[in-house]
Amino acid sequence: AATSGATERAEGSDGQRQLLREAEQTIMMEHNLLRTVIDILPDHVFVRDRASRHLINNRAQLDILRAGTLEETIGKTDYDFYPPELAREFTDDNERVMASGETFADIEKLIPGPDGEPNWWSTTKVPLRDSDGTVIGLVGIGRNVTDRRQAMQKITEQAAMLDQAHEAILL
Repeated sequence: AATSGATERAEGSDGQRQLLREAEQTIMMEHNLLRTVIDILPDHVFVRDRASRHLINNRAQLDILRAGTLEETIGKTDYDFYPPELAREFTDDNERVMASGETFADIEKLIPGPDGEPNWWSTTKVPLRDSDGTVIGLVGIGRNVTDRRQAMQKITEQAAMLDQAHEAILL
């Protein structure tokens, strides 16, 4: 009877190891899937911890940071990648989201590009919470909306010119 109990424990142990291996494979597959999805997005996806340290950056975000790999950014802050005044603005925005626990959606700001060119960005930042609901960081997504803003400016200018032409015709 003692031998059969040991055999059952060994078989049970083998079964548990197999289940654990399958669970680990599933987690790895889901991780790879999520990583692939965020890396193919043209938008900039990022995750910061409570101290605004970089945890995750997708490929588009890594490119603007001029980082070759995620590992080059993990644990660093925006002060490691941006001029101090811009880093302070980003960090202050992050802190407002995390302190308030509220989403900041579609906030448009003029942010200089890596070579100083003017770029308009629409950014959404959402508090990241643990299982207890405590804010532990934030998740953000940013989209370069410069082309849209420029198109809207042209439409506005053309509409003003048409209004002026219409008024001139009426006179």
